[in-house]
Amino acid sequence: MPPKPSIDFRISSSKDFSVRKRSAGFLEFLAICATIAILGLGMSLSLYNKLAVLSALYTLGGFISLYVAVQMNRNHHLVQSTEFLNALFSSALSMNYKFAMIVNSDGKIVYFNRPFQDVFGAFIETHDRSFKHWLKSGNVSAEEMEKIMQAATKETGEKIITTLNGTLYSLTLEPIPRPSGFTLVRGRELTEAIH
Repeated sequence: MPPKPSIDFRISSSKDFSVRKRSAGFLEFLAICATIAILGLGMSLSLYNKLAVLSALYTLGGFISLYVAVQMNRNHHLVQSTEFLNALFSSALSMNYKFAMIVNSDGKIVYFNRPFQDVFGAFIETHDRSFKHWLKSGNVSAEEMEKIMQAATKETGEKIITTLNGTLYSLTLEPIPRPSGFTLVRGRELTEAIH
């Protein structure tokens, strides 16, 4: 049974994200104590008997193998649950929208969903993940680009209609309250938005 995560509330304000820290479980504590005991016993017996040393090392190797197996199993379950949650959140973000992305306060795109990659494949290949570069690659005019960039840094949500690569889109820009400093940007083709 994996140990329960504990939350350290001292590291952030109530508005920001709290990093969860995992404390060692009882089995890990027991394994560490057993390892220290076996090493101590092995060293004390090594003065008298080589068979005792081999037995101690064999037992120590067994404990280490068990510990590694438990950690690998725990990490495997963690990766599976994280992948499931990522798929769930990605689907939820894109409901009724053509694409979705998250932009940080520095103007860097920190997340984009799979449909975004399909619609803006040329942008993905450039390896420049800035929001401004995305707008430039979509042939957005300088005036509209300034308006969209300002909307991305505001504390209130905003809807903007613009043309990206010749297609008319309704962009919804919504600041994420927690953790602060991120904006959710979702796009819908205007013909789909009307229906």
